[in-house]
Amino acid sequence: MALMLLTAVYFLIFSLCVGFSLKQKFEGINNDYLYIYLSLILAIDFSVLIAQQIFHTDISVIYLLADIINVVFTYFYFNIQIGKVKYLSQITILAIFGILFLNDWQKLVYSDYCSIISCFFTIIVCLLGFYKLLHKKFDSAKNIYDIPFFWYATAVLLWGTSFLMRTIPRFYFQSADDSFMEELRLFFAIINIITYFLFFILLLKYQKNGKTTLSG
Repeated sequence: MALMLLTAVYFLIFSLCVGFSLKQKFEGINNDYLYIYLSLILAIDFSVLIAQQIFHTDISVIYLLADIINVVFTYFYFNIQIGKVKYLSQITILAIFGILFLNDWQKLVYSDYCSIISCFFTIIVCLLGFYKLLHKKFDSAKNIYDIPFFWYATAVLLWGTSFLMRTIPRFYFQSADDSFMEELRLFFAIINIITYFLFFILLLKYQKNGKTTLSG
């Protein structure tokens, strides 16, 4: 019951983020394609839920698309907000190939290794963005909290590290400790809610200040 309630709150907050991002698009506010990213991820998440709950079908293999979208969008968002970094495009291509290679295509079953690659990639890129933000190109006249990348990276780092904390133990405790796995699911459901609350703050920054990057 607790997990169902948290899942409902998660989809409510996520839907509000998508609706707000689309509203910004229609109002002519540039939110750096967040409306596309959020809409795609919500559509994938909601499709898996509907297929499971109503049609009793497992289509979790489409999470592969979410992993690729996360990698590609993080790369482009980094370039928009921070600027180009040497070898980042090559690392992005390697991450995408790694995700495609590790998926179990014969059984059409989604592999957790794909999400692990996606998480490690986005975590590394966001940490690099924080480094650039704090130590190299940050203009002291600007408030770091007004730069959208700060909120994006905070949300992605929170979600990515929490996902790894949830996924990696599953390899060892999935069949051995049901209560521990249930606690992990509840913990991650709360993290999902916090993540998209941070995305909502990110969208508010675009609404209030317009796009603010390191260079302008």
